[in-house]
Amino acid sequence: MVKRDDYVLVQYRLQKMDSTRIDESYCNCNTQKTENNALKIKVGNGWVIQGWDEALLCTKEGEEKTIIIPPLKGFGKDHPPHEIFSTDSLVLWFKVEKIL
Repeated sequence: MVKRDDYVLVQYRLQKMDSTRIDESYCNCNTQKTENNALKIKVGNGWVIQGWDEALLCTKEGEEKTIIIPPLKGFGKDHPPHEIFSTDSLVLWFKVEKIL
């Protein structure tokens, strides 16, 4: 079970509520991704947006989740990427591939 300060490998897809894709593990656009394009995250340390960090806690290896992240637990007012507004809720699908 994932707990704070664990490192995990995850596959993911992040999109806006209107299905506009923002990022995903299959796009090779993040330098933290591993050979199978999974993203390596240290849980509970702000490496990802708050809503995702919280959702990772207590998940099991191999578990998949789809969650809605409200604006304040997403990018909020803290300089969201250009395609995301501070009022946007987000849809996140992720799978914990491995707990390291």
